[in-house]
Amino acid sequence: MVADSGGVTEIVQDGVTGCICKAREPDSFIQNIISIMEDPTLLRSMKIKARNYAMTKSWSFIFGNLLMQYEEVIFTKKNKNKTIIA
Repeated sequence: MVADSGGVTEIVQDGVTGCICKAREPDSFIQNIISIMEDPTLLRSMKIKARNYAMTKSWSFIFGNLLMQYEEVIFTKKNKNKTIIA
């Protein structure tokens, strides 16, 4: 269960590896929890798929990706500050 704000939505496939709930709306979390708990097949499937997804991630992959995103932001900012004279 994650809220639909922030970066955590990038690691959850709604209805597949977990549920993305509406931020600041407790009823959204409650309803998703209830629906999963009432469906053992869905719960089992989500557990397996979430674990399989998690096993494909490593800290080196995560930090490498984060570093790449920071570099992209820095590069973009540097290029925006350049003045092009024609």
